[in-house]
Amino acid sequence: MLQVLSFAVLGTWKLNGIIDFDDSGRGDPLWDLTSIFISYFRCRKELLKEFLCQYGKDTFRRTNANGTSKFAHLCMLSTLYNKPYLLQSVFEQLPHLWNCPSLVDLEKELWDLGEEFWAVGEPGEGGPSTAKDS
Repeated sequence: MLQVLSFAVLGTWKLNGIIDFDDSGRGDPLWDLTSIFISYFRCRKELLKEFLCQYGKDTFRRTNANGTSKFAHLCMLSTLYNKPYLLQSVFEQLPHLWNCPSLVDLEKELWDLGEEFWAVGEPGEGGPSTAKDS
């Protein structure tokens, strides 16, 4: 399965890349998303949000019993358990994260997209892909 990455630029779509999921394993797609976010998106949340909106947020939506998102927590676990170089790469890209006093703070800085991002809205709402170019 291929995922095409494209972004709206002045009213047209610009191809930024292609992600090939053929080598991905079975299981939770968050495992693969963790590597993509750190290695290819270089820990840029705006790219992660755009990807999630284009791919379909529901594919990656995870909630606690009280309805709050547990996306950040699961992604942080995946970062810690995934390939050994991932966490090293995070600190190379975002050295200010060395100042996080706890893993909970690191999780929030690195992975938290905010509850409003995960809010269910009308189709086409709630994501960077709907922003108008100025």
